Amino acid sequence: MLPIGITIYFAALVYNSSGRFFRSLYRLVSGGSDIPPPIQPALPIVGLVALLLLIYLVGLLARTYIGSRVVATGEWLIATLPFIRDIYGATKQISRSLFERSETTLTRAALIEYPRRGIWVLGFVTGRTNGRLIAGKELLAVLIPTSPMPASGFVVFVEPQEVIPLDLSAEEAFRIVISGGFLVPTKPDGTPLATVQPPAGAARSLQ
Repeated sequence: MLPIGITIYFAALVYNSSGRFFRSLYRLVSGGSDIPPPIQPALPIVGLVALLLLIYLVGLLARTYIGSRVVATGEWLIATLPFIRDIYGATKQISRSLFERSETTLTRAALIEYPRRGIWVLGFVTGRTNGRLIAGKELLAVLIPTSPMPASGFVVFVEPQEVIPLDLSAEEAFRIVISGGFLVPTKPDGTPLATVQPPAGAARSLQ
C-alpha cells in the first residue's frame, strides 16, 4: 500500500506541475503566445514520459565510467555548498539505510504516548541514540508518520520503557496510517496487538 500511495502522490505532483512547466517554456520560446488548446491536455502526459525517460537515461549514464565520474563530480560540488550538502548527506544516508541493509528497523511498529498521557500514536522505531544525544541516557528514535499520506512525519526520542511494540508487520502498520485508523487488523485468536504492557508510571507526557 505504501509504495502505491507514494507513487500515486508523486505521479500526481509531476502531472500537475509538468503542464505548467511546458506552458511557461513555450511562452518563453514563442515570445508570449500560449499553447493551442487542443494540445494542452497532453502536456502533463508528455511531462511524465519525459521524467521517466530522464530517470532511465541518468541510470544508464551512471553505470558507465564517464557517468560515475560525473556523479562523483556532482557530489563534490554539492559538498561545497552550505546547507545543501547537509540535506543531500542526510538524504543519502537515509537511502542507504533503507535500501542497502538486508533488514531495516523501520519494520518495528510501536505505540507511544504523545503529545500527552492518554493519547497514543503509532510510530516506527528507527534506531537507538546509544548515549549520543543525551550523555548517559539511552533513547529510541521513533518516526511518527502523518495520515493519510505517510510520506511525511516527524521524529521523537523516547525512553525504551515508554515504547510498546506491536505485533504488526510494516505493511499492516502503514495500512492503519493510510486508512486513518479504519483498517486496524485483528489477530486470529483475538488477543491484543501489543506484545507487552507498559510498566506502571512509565508513560508520561513527552513535551
